[in-house]
Amino acid sequence: MVMTSSKQAANIEEFLWNIHTALVSAAGPVQLDGLREQYFKHHGHKCYIERFLVVGEGGLAATLKRIPHVVTVFIENGVTYVKAAQAADIDRNQLVEEDKRYRREIAKKNAAKAAQMGTSKAKAAAPPAGAEAAPTDGQAKRPAEEAAGNAEKKARNDAEVETLARMLIQGVVRVLQNRAKAGKGALPMNDLETEFKELWKVPFNVKQANETDTVAFLRKWPSKVEVIQQGETTLVQLAPAKNLKPPPKASQEEAPAAPAAPAAPAAPAAPTAPAAPAAPVPEPKPAPPEPKPAVPKRPGPSRPPGTIQDFLWNLHTLLHANAGRVPLEQLKDVYFKHFGHKCGIEKFLVVGEGGLQGTLKRIPHIVQIVQESEVILKPSLAAGATREDLAVEDEKYRKSLQQKQMAAKAKATPAAPAAASSAASSAAASPASPEGEKDPKKARMEDPETLQRMLIQGVLRVLQNRVKEGKGPLPVQDLEKEFEAQWKVPFNLQQAGETDVFAFLQRWPSKVEVFRESGVYVVTLAKKPTEKAKATAVKAPPAKAAGITAAAPAADRPATEGDKGQLLELKDKAQGMLRSMREMVEQQEAMVKTLNQLCS
Repeated sequence: MVMTSSKQAANIEEFLWNIHTALVSAAGPVQLDGLREQYFKHHGHKCYIERFLVVGEGGLAATLKRIPHVVTVFIENGVTYVKAAQAADIDRNQLVEEDKRYRREIAKKNAAKAAQMGTSKAKAAAPPAGAEAAPTDGQAKRPAEEAAGNAEKKARNDAEVETLARMLIQGVVRVLQNRAKAGKGALPMNDLETEFKELWKVPFNVKQANETDTVAFLRKWPSKVEVIQQGETTLVQLAPAKNLKPPPKASQEEAPAAPAAPAAPAAPAAPTAPAAPAAPVPEPKPAPPEPKPAVPKRPGPSRPPGTIQDFLWNLHTLLHANAGRVPLEQLKDVYFKHFGHKCGIEKFLVVGEGGLQGTLKRIPHIVQIVQESEVILKPSLAAGATREDLAVEDEKYRKSLQQKQMAAKAKATPAAPAAASSAASSAAASPASPEGEKDPKKARMEDPETLQRMLIQGVLRVLQNRVKEGKGPLPVQDLEKEFEAQWKVPFNLQQAGETDVFAFLQRWPSKVEVFRESGVYVVTLAKKPTEKAKATAVKAPPAKAAGITAAAPAADRPATEGDKGQLLELKDKAQGMLRSMREMVEQQEAMVKTLNQLCS
């Protein structure tokens, strides 16, 4: 099965169509536990059913049973399976019409049930006992059976009412969240039913939760919504973050605390005792100002970072979302669970021989590494830091490294360009955010060979990005500019003990290829071994780029050891080809001689 990438569903109709196509694409019925995986394989994004259908205590199976016109749920050998309820060849419009038809049927059933309940209540409001003759035996047994056997049924109904209340308030929260995303303000109470029905395609009916007053119902959920008054208009909006009081059970009526003198506490009323609407809950007292909360977990997947700053911000938010500590070995798994995409740290920070730990040590202003029973990562910035704060801190850290690098260069002698400071060395090691605090250790670890590998890895990333953007080979004279734009640090060969950019690139024929194109020397990603013939015929570029020491043409500069080695290799290949050609000529002469003998 080939995955067909599609966009996330924006409404309930699109989500139902996505569920239908995902089930149809399967070879057969899908186990309930594997439904989300099947959805992801087919559409290329996660299945967020909670955005459109409330998943209650009954779990996913109970939720899918509420859309039997789209999904069929059945049990076989003790395992729950799901399959498409509609034919595989229907189109999207047909599914939408089927959904409308099913909703009309549900509305009719609800109306009939409501009418029947109204008739039953009217009969229950008959004259009191004793006003009429005693009922017959059959009439007397029916209420007796209900009184004796309805304890369990009553408890079940109370639980259902509570679940319906939670589903209803969750639907209201989704309406308010959509308004917030659209930049709209609080929702007038008169428009609540209209917007609720537009989003969920079902009416907003508080009677399902044993409520009669919409305002009283909403005020029972202070942790989710807030009812406010503006003049003569009553509005509802999302609850502020500080209002964290847990909601009470929907089946219980609330009453305000009595302001009178202390008295003996009254016994709790039975759930079915009061029928009058609940009195408004008094507004909570303003809490003292609290510090900014830690970064919350994201409810859904986010786009992969496009820049180094985006990635650093992701690391910062990830660490704070996990209580400020993440084991190093679990970093990539925790990152994927939090953001919904892989942790592509290699795109922004060069991971060398020191591994992930060595890489993260080069960004101490973002991540702190603590050695406990295992290696733990902790955030360097406070939880209340904003994205702008992080950018300022990152820029400040880069400037401090540049100052250290300049000071180290001033102390270094011209005869020892390879003995650069550890801060400069680490800049080449991690073009994004180097570290220069531990000079002795860096001097031991980052020898010129290691720095050369890291530098060529940075060049590779630049070339790979050009390929993704559909650009051609990179002129060598523009290498420094694009390298600095990508990694925010200069392309400095001296740190790796090199002075000639052309000679440096030629030492990595398995990674890059340099050749002349339209009179300009360019560099590109290395091709397959069968296509590398161009690399052996490359000549040195004639001019110097800004900040890059470009070699002169081969006729103007002395041959290096690398050039001599290439010439010897070419000579050996030419001699081998000549020997092969001579052997072929000898074989052909012998064959012709034999044929002549046979013909004679």
